[in-house]
Amino acid sequence: MTIVYVEDSALIKKYIQKIGSLSISVLVALELKSALTRLVRGGRISESEMRVMLTEFGSHRPFFSIMLSVDNLLMDEAGELLVNCVLRAQDAIHFASALRLKTLAGRTNECRVVVTSDLELVNAWDEEGLVVINPTNGVPLEQIRNLSSG
Repeated sequence: MTIVYVEDSALIKKYIQKIGSLSISVLVALELKSALTRLVRGGRISESEMRVMLTEFGSHRPFFSIMLSVDNLLMDEAGELLVNCVLRAQDAIHFASALRLKTLAGRTNECRVVVTSDLELVNAWDEEGLVVINPTNGVPLEQIRNLSSG
């Protein structure tokens, strides 16, 4: 089985339905609402469109088999990453979350894949040896979905 960690920039741009074992940080719901609220304020979407998207996201939450929590240890791990990587604080939290998932997957011999369109995270995760998919680079959604069969 493949465990896929989806960072919010990829989730927001390319909403991904169930792919093997799909994992997100609990931060994603807050970040999604923040991004959609900014779009409403900027006049790019309506409030009713935002509500529809948030409702859809809520209805798909059962597809996320792993929702990684943010605890004090994760915050410490994210802080340590900031020493070696050029990342924003929230990106460091996502990085640390994916590394936790890498450790979990290593114990179960599962493949670990991260999906992000944030170029700083693409570089950081690539250096960490994770398989990184950037959906804005023309990676077909079907290819991402097929990971569960590989």
